Amino acid sequence: MEAADDTSVAARLLRVGLLADIQHADVTDVGSDLGKVRHYRDAVQKARLAAEDWLASGCALAVNLGDTVDRRGGSDAPAALARVLEAFEAFGPVLHLPGNHDLSSLSAAEVAPLDPRRDLGGMDADEGPGCCCCCDVRVGVGWRLILLDTYAVAVRRDAAAARALLERLMGEARARGRGVPAYLREHEELNGAVGDAQLEWLAQRLQSARASRERVVVLAHAALEAKTTVYGDAVCWDCDRVCAVLNRFPEVIAAVITGHSHHFGEAVSDAGIYHRVLEAAMEGDVGVPTHAILELEGDTLRLVGRGAVRGWERTFPPMKGGDAPVESGQK
Repeated sequence: MEAADDTSVAARLLRVGLLADIQHADVTDVGSDLGKVRHYRDAVQKARLAAEDWLASGCALAVNLGDTVDRRGGSDAPAALARVLEAFEAFGPVLHLPGNHDLSSLSAAEVAPLDPRRDLGGMDADEGPGCCCCCDVRVGVGWRLILLDTYAVAVRRDAAAARALLERLMGEARARGRGVPAYLREHEELNGAVGDAQLEWLAQRLQSARASRERVVVLAHAALEAKTTVYGDAVCWDCDRVCAVLNRFPEVIAAVITGHSHHFGEAVSDAGIYHRVLEAAMEGDVGVPTHAILELEGDTLRLVGRGAVRGWERTFPPMKGGDAPVESGQK
């Protein structure tokens, strides 16, 4: 099959569903410190409403950005996960990322369904290093999704390795004379790191996208830019190193979309890359959809929000150099 020409690229519209922080648990609702209500029981309905909307809207796939269950659910967490996965059954495929609550609530075997690599059947995708729940998916002509595992190094996976890395990063922060940032000081299960192996893989995948003149939307659980978060605490430990790689590819990366912090937040990096925190599903009003649809069309990316999720749109200049964009399914 020959590479698609620029006219066919511009004419195609692809939709991808998104939601973050379902955090379903069979516990009583509580208020947050910013005046929102955390609807733990209703959260499973957010998954069902999202799946129905994604199906009706013709989405090609969807991504759950993590924290599918809440650690407050205790021993009911595996059952809570089963309820959410059942709620998604109206639509597929859904690629899941593990979040901190998932890792804190579930055993390694129980959290396994939240590895996005399990659901790549038939997709043009590159799986990340064996230790990481990450992948690079070509979703259409000229567009890729890169799902990053911001807990590849985490206390709930390898406590010794995670604590050693955390101590090293805190030491480096002190050596720079700017103090230790909040995301490194918070309780050790809140955040994690991308790690060296995944970072090397990320650079390779972005270089591949540049060579193929394809744009990338990076998706993850924890924020990669502290300025997108309310308190600067819900951030990937090695965000500086990750952003150093991302900022080498500003013409490739259309957006970085994450969850974890619950509240709308956006920032633009020094290289011009847009970072966005998606509003938490479980904090949307009861019975009201709280998710989004990404629309990828030619040189335009739209985030179409439902309920409390705010929208965003940007049109990019045409990609230059490299090979022509290829059809999904081609290597």
